[in-house]
Amino acid sequence: MIAQSRWRFTLSGPTRSIKRVQQLSTSPLSSRPSSSQPTTPNMSGKYIVVFKESTTPEQINKYADEVSSNGGQVSQRYDSVLKGFSATIPDAFLQQLQGSDVIDYIEPDGIVTTQ
Repeated sequence: MIAQSRWRFTLSGPTRSIKRVQQLSTSPLSSRPSSSQPTTPNMSGKYIVVFKESTTPEQINKYADEVSSNGGQVSQRYDSVLKGFSATIPDAFLQQLQGSDVIDYIEPDGIVTTQ
């Protein structure tokens, strides 16, 4: 299942940190997809990996290193509003990430527009 974004984000400041602007859905956060629900590989191979609140920075670093060592590339790190990173992830390694108990969800990265 492909995760659907429930937040609108804006990039600001010299470090381009991500900040949550507002919640866009009235659905409870508990209804968002978990890592136990497989993410369908997307054409670009770009994803946002979001970790559970209890995940340590060291664990996130380990997963970022694993993405790189398996042919992927981490492009952005997020640590203020959510814990995670955006990355290009090969399909074969994406399947391995989805089995992790510290990853909350993985969703395809892309442009989000509103009307």
